[in-house]
Amino acid sequence: MPIAFDDPRRVRVDGPRDARIVVLGEFPDDAASKAGRPYVGWAGKKLFDDLLFRAGITRSECLVGTVIPLRPPNSMLHQLPSIGVDVAEEKEECLKWVHEHPRDLVICLGNLAMETVVGHKGIGLYRGSLVVQDKYDVFCMYAPGAIAKDWTLDVICKQDAKKLRRYWEAGPRQFESAKKDLYLYGRHVRRSLRSRQDMDTVKSAEYFLQFIAACKAAGQIFAFDIETFNETITVFGLATSSTRAISIPFTGQFSPFEEATLVEALRDLLDTPVAKITQNGIYDTTLLADVWGVQVRGAVYDTMLMHHCIYSELPHGLAFLASVYSDEPFFKQMAKEANDVNYNLAHWEYNALDCAVTYQSWETLCKELTHFKLWDFYVSHYHPLSRALANIQRRGILLDKEARKTLKDTFEGELATARAKVNEIVGNEFNVNSPKQMKEFVHGTLNLPKQVDRRSQKSSLGQTQLATLRRKFPKHAEFFDAVLTVREKAKLISTYLKPLEDPDGRVRTSYNIAGSAHKADAAGGTETGRLSSSSNAYRRGGNLQNQPKVVRHLYIPDPGWTFWQCDMASAESYVVAWESGDEVMLDVLTNHRLYGKSESRIMYHETIGNIITGLAPKDVVGDIRDLAKRVGHAWNYGMAPGKLVELVNNYMPKMPFTQQNAQSCYNNLNNTLHSVVNWRELKKQQVLRTRTLENCFGRKRIFFGRLDDGTFREAYAFIPQGTVGDALNKVMIRLEDRFDLDIAMVLGQVHDSVMGQCRTEHLDVIREMVIEEFEQPLPMECQGLTLRIPCEFSSGINWYECG
Repeated sequence: MPIAFDDPRRVRVDGPRDARIVVLGEFPDDAASKAGRPYVGWAGKKLFDDLLFRAGITRSECLVGTVIPLRPPNSMLHQLPSIGVDVAEEKEECLKWVHEHPRDLVICLGNLAMETVVGHKGIGLYRGSLVVQDKYDVFCMYAPGAIAKDWTLDVICKQDAKKLRRYWEAGPRQFESAKKDLYLYGRHVRRSLRSRQDMDTVKSAEYFLQFIAACKAAGQIFAFDIETFNETITVFGLATSSTRAISIPFTGQFSPFEEATLVEALRDLLDTPVAKITQNGIYDTTLLADVWGVQVRGAVYDTMLMHHCIYSELPHGLAFLASVYSDEPFFKQMAKEANDVNYNLAHWEYNALDCAVTYQSWETLCKELTHFKLWDFYVSHYHPLSRALANIQRRGILLDKEARKTLKDTFEGELATARAKVNEIVGNEFNVNSPKQMKEFVHGTLNLPKQVDRRSQKSSLGQTQLATLRRKFPKHAEFFDAVLTVREKAKLISTYLKPLEDPDGRVRTSYNIAGSAHKADAAGGTETGRLSSSSNAYRRGGNLQNQPKVVRHLYIPDPGWTFWQCDMASAESYVVAWESGDEVMLDVLTNHRLYGKSESRIMYHETIGNIITGLAPKDVVGDIRDLAKRVGHAWNYGMAPGKLVELVNNYMPKMPFTQQNAQSCYNNLNNTLHSVVNWRELKKQQVLRTRTLENCFGRKRIFFGRLDDGTFREAYAFIPQGTVGDALNKVMIRLEDRFDLDIAMVLGQVHDSVMGQCRTEHLDVIREMVIEEFEQPLPMECQGLTLRIPCEFSSGINWYECG
């Protein structure tokens, strides 16, 4: 039975029963439950005084309610059955009052509201979409409660409200989008938000060849996109405007000769100097080169990278861009919804829409890059970097499969020994990856206190928590060591010693500037501009940036070549020193050859060790130096002392480090490096004023998060991390331009280093060339000194020898 109307827990619908607008949420929060009225307190102010105010909609003209009229236990929908509430029944009851009077617009806030009205979930995909239905229009948005959990959603909701205003001001159920003409195989689709025409056309290769020829003759910019399956290209799409696109199938619709003719025509078109538009272009250009042998020439504007250049904290997939820059409701589901009868048509329409929306997004992103004065940075950084990475990713690194087998056998033996030790201690067969078994033994049998993960604030027995228990209860060290060994060896075997290579024996990773190598709308870039790494376009390879040293000897150069790696030394500390002008940091960091001094060794970590321990710099060695390195880095970016304690104890379990130790280290650094403290305060004030910071290369970051300590710490880290990341990427670009590939080549980037291989007989020449590029001056000066970051070059018969 539905919740009784007179149930005292019930939060009633609020507003005119015949209102033309319905605002529908999921369930009441605590404030609404106490008031008996939906959307009061913070959530109400955020919704009506901020978001819907921007849309030109007032509460007085809305009927406001929630699908579930009472607050679930702990605000968890799945716990409703425990208090006798049936969600399906409540959804039916909800629709009764929604449909009680004619409506023009229903604003759905959250998944359950959207599922009730539209029929399916997916608020993260459909938010910002106007869904046209027979009885009324539906507009989907995140609920205010979601913003409270993730403040980045606030700017997305404000953008959605801006769209909603445009829709509502056109008149109730009157807004219409521009018609898109999509030319498919045997079908011409003309579609808009409220209309659709399907017209039959000829099924011939000539139909598409004429379109390609006209595009080439016009010399106009165009957007293109491919769809793939099992490493083959199934569809090629092309848009010459935001309202005109074609989709060419390559799944048996044409004869082999016709397919070859179409590919050749596309090769000629992509080889022209005309600018082209893509979304995640590295994926498309890689597949085109690998599968068809087609090279894309000329400037390639990548909407994913353009968006990342401006809004690094937001999603960059085409689904998100479409929700912001077009009036097209979410359409990515089309590829999944296609059935055996209309699979091809749905697939082709989806591909053509991708192209048209990519073109439309590009039009607005061009204006936004101009508005934020980021065009020069995009062209000088993102353009050449994407080209360089496309080349580097296709090369890959040779893997020694015999060495991998030997190492795997060794680890499997150690894993078996550690598992046997765990079973012996516990007294029976024991699964160290079972949370239930671990908690029963650790907290039950051993009677040790529960541990909490700092981020989730939930009970946990992860690596950090086990390291803490090992330190506090040394009599159980044997058990914890065995458990950690089992987990470590199992991860090494399953993650790093599984087949990662392509059929030619080379491991190819994807270096992500703004998103995944896969066609899915997955994130993958970083907010600072540093590269992330993941499996490649064929879902092989892996994250080369997190390869532990113990497996790095598996990566080898080609026969007759030598592996090399060059690393920036204390790079981020240099940027902090130049940014802050701190005398102590500048003194130690300029005391070497790049600044005309006699010493060649940088004593930065030794200096930090001297400050935090009082030891003479020459005595800061071994674990003390390692501690100084971690403490100095954490302090630079304002890491909380508690987090520092966790970090040190996790990575240096044999060195007890307490909250008091951490605070003492921080006090000593605060009292010595005054200018860094002042610099952090300046960055904090700038973020409070403008939410924006810019590094010396021109990279900007807009901070969308809540203005709290977490956001300020991100701000302190952005300048040094972003500057070093951009400097390293520019080094890689310059080396890619300078190298004769018969002599040397770049193979990848890891943290503050670039790695590659060269002909053994040319090692000395390549060493000089690499060091020359690494030590180029950065566009940053302090006290008349231009910043140059020293580097360390190493070489060997495998990657490990260069580490």
